[in-house]
Amino acid sequence: MPTSHGYRTPMAMADLFSWGVEEATPEQGKELPTTVKSEEELAKFTVDENLSEVERTILFLNGGQITQQKHAIANLPHVIKGKARQAWEAIAGPLKSALNRLDADCQIEAAEVFAYIAKERLMSPSDLQACLLPTVVRNINKERSEEETEAWVKALFELMPMLDKEVLKSEIMSLALSKGDVEDSVGSRMLAARILGALAPFMTRDEVERGFFRRAMAMCQDVDYLVRRCMCEQLGAIGRTAGRELLLKDMLGELFEALKDEELQVRDAAFGALVSLLDMVPPDVRRAKVMPVLRDHMQPFELDIAMQRCIARNFGIMLTVVKGEMEQDDVQVFYGCFKHLASKTDAELRRACAGSFAAVVKAAAALHPNAFPAHFSDSFQSLATDFDEEVRVSIAAAIHEVARWAGKEHCGNLLTRPLTRLLRDESARVQAAVLPNINATLAFFVSGEDSRRDAHLDEIVRALLDVEAHSARNWRLQAQLATAFPGFPQVFSSDQIYDHFLPMAFRFLSNSAAAVRPLAAEGVVVFLRHNRKERQRADVFLRLIRDFARGKSYTARLAFAEAARHAVRRFSARFTKEWLFDLCLELLYDPVPNVRM
Repeated sequence: MPTSHGYRTPMAMADLFSWGVEEATPEQGKELPTTVKSEEELAKFTVDENLSEVERTILFLNGGQITQQKHAIANLPHVIKGKARQAWEAIAGPLKSALNRLDADCQIEAAEVFAYIAKERLMSPSDLQACLLPTVVRNINKERSEEETEAWVKALFELMPMLDKEVLKSEIMSLALSKGDVEDSVGSRMLAARILGALAPFMTRDEVERGFFRRAMAMCQDVDYLVRRCMCEQLGAIGRTAGRELLLKDMLGELFEALKDEELQVRDAAFGALVSLLDMVPPDVRRAKVMPVLRDHMQPFELDIAMQRCIARNFGIMLTVVKGEMEQDDVQVFYGCFKHLASKTDAELRRACAGSFAAVVKAAAALHPNAFPAHFSDSFQSLATDFDEEVRVSIAAAIHEVARWAGKEHCGNLLTRPLTRLLRDESARVQAAVLPNINATLAFFVSGEDSRRDAHLDEIVRALLDVEAHSARNWRLQAQLATAFPGFPQVFSSDQIYDHFLPMAFRFLSNSAAAVRPLAAEGVVVFLRHNRKERQRADVFLRLIRDFARGKSYTARLAFAEAARHAVRRFSARFTKEWLFDLCLELLYDPVPNVRM
């Protein structure tokens, strides 16, 4: 009941909080789950601490809980790394039994562990062959899901480089051939094709011809398109081992037939294989047989998007090989096809063009030095400003190669704008792709005759300053920028360096992350070494003494010690003795141990 003051009594408050909640009786109430484990449950997961790694693994594999068995499998590399063959012989039996009863996830994890052991060579090649190979082959031969089989096949591929030639022929080739019969399932025949392709590089020409070349050619005409596609994907590796004679006699015809296949995936795989083998085809055969086929594929309006992507991925390799067989009319056809592909709305297609761009420009420049300004500069500008980040990253990573083949006299006029746009890109990934090769790119800006060189370099200076301004919270980007400092004196004037890059280096030296400061220290020393103006040199050195050698923070003094280390390498012994020796002696008595060290 309310009181005269509007408050409730304690009983009323209790009624308020219990309103609408029935008091649970022992019969009505639900039993709450307990988190306390019984003695029996605890005993299941209790392991003797004195057991060795091998003994614990055997215990888990023989009768442990599923969690313990998964741990034992995941821990195999650690166990094997310690005792190798001895450990394997102890755990082989329990592991085999466990693999027979474990679920698909554990099978996949076990296969990945086997692949890791082989890749990292945690055992000798002979031990890998004797210990791991039988288990891998046995599991490939079992009826399993596609995911499980794929995992074991990957483990086999990691093992192959360590296997003896006789084992490759007797076991691996036999495994592939046993799975490639027409009566076998599609998945089995595809597996056979993949194993034959992986096996080919380890065989000789005669071994391939006698062992499985005819079978591979027959599988190119399999009734199922998935098998045909898979076999075409392996023809590059098989053809290189089989040699030119078999390539011209049999394989080239099969590739031409596959390029006419009714299934797009088969045509895609066949085109990739053909391009990968072009360098093995004699020039006269390329001119007479291959070029007509390639010309048919330079009409992108008539091709499916998947084939266009395939052509774009392989365009650089293709053009590099066939440029000697191209006729005058082919130049416009081939270049026009690439430019059309680079302008399509499909992002994956433009990514492929961006990845091939440097190789295409290099091949085109070999035919005509002015190929880039005449045919590709517009496409490059477009790709450098593409809305897709991956496209811009690929172009940024290749711009130094494009600058090499664009022609020294064209770099400033044609590449300044895309370079500055990439440096100012909103994506740190794009900027990080440009900076590692920025000095190589800029070298071509200053090596040619360009009346506007100074204006172009001023634009690039402003772009680099913008990179610094937007990298305040990205020390990796600052480190990449600082790494480029030693090359700047070969590109920029002494005044540009003193006015812009020395202050930048000092800012990095004072306020940046620990990983950036040594790079900035080297930059300051290099800038000082190349500066020929006495007043500027004195100002720089006095700042090093005032703000760093005798700075208030120990990080500043550490930065001076780093600068002194670089100066010893770049300045004369006389300079070091007169200007650095006494300052370094002072640091030997610094109150901070890290500085003294």
